[in-house]
Amino acid sequence: MTALERSGASDADLANIFVTLMDAWQGLGDEGWSYYYGDSNYGSEILPTAETVFALSLYWEGYSSEQTTIEDMIRRASSWLAGRQQGDGSILDEDGLTVGAVHKTALAYLAIEAAQAKGFAPVGADGQLADAQAYILAQQQSGDLSNGGGSWSSNVYDTALALRVLPNGLSDTDGDGIPDGAEALLGTQWNVADAETLLPSNGIANDPYAQPILGEVLLGEPFSATVSVQGGKGPYGRALAGGAFPPGPSRSTP
Repeated sequence: MTALERSGASDADLANIFVTLMDAWQGLGDEGWSYYYGDSNYGSEILPTAETVFALSLYWEGYSSEQTTIEDMIRRASSWLAGRQQGDGSILDEDGLTVGAVHKTALAYLAIEAAQAKGFAPVGADGQLADAQAYILAQQQSGDLSNGGGSWSSNVYDTALALRVLPNGLSDTDGDGIPDGAEALLGTQWNVADAETLLPSNGIANDPYAQPILGEVLLGEPFSATVSVQGGKGPYGRALAGGAFPPGPSRSTP
């Protein structure tokens, strides 16, 4: 339903069906939803509850006839999510069940944040979000990249969700889109815009002879590169098509 609404493919009839079903399947009181929607034998769980809150938040904006019901559902679900917060800041389905703690905490954080944006989050949400954020930050792995350093749980899904929880305003001195802290892990320069050096090629995807980017060239630092040639018919030769090298660079072979 989130995808349908974001793509503009939803309509009032679908929205009515969706809201009616979610209302019927949500438990009484401050509860969310389980993977087994509509089955009262299963309690609320974080992932389906968070995803439902995301979707309901979108439908609240576009379908005024359902706003009262949607608001009530979001308020109760976000209160249940907030109530699942542990002493360490994590947000879990069950006390002590720490499997998947990173992505569950991140999803709950984002759902409570979505509810807060509508004014439907529980009292004290700011403090709980701060505690959840601190928990997520503390779970980032240390060490080098080959051993998962910089990631969360050495898992792409956990890492992607954790990054969405990070505070805004991460320092990016060179303005290349890579935070300074990430540049330290990647080995790139935090004060030189060099994000392009992380690209696997020069972007000419349809050219089988396109040369990859040679590497990072920094002012005042030694640099050398070898250019290979393939295709065509030898012997090969190299020459400047026109102009001249700027001061400093030179070509070692013809």
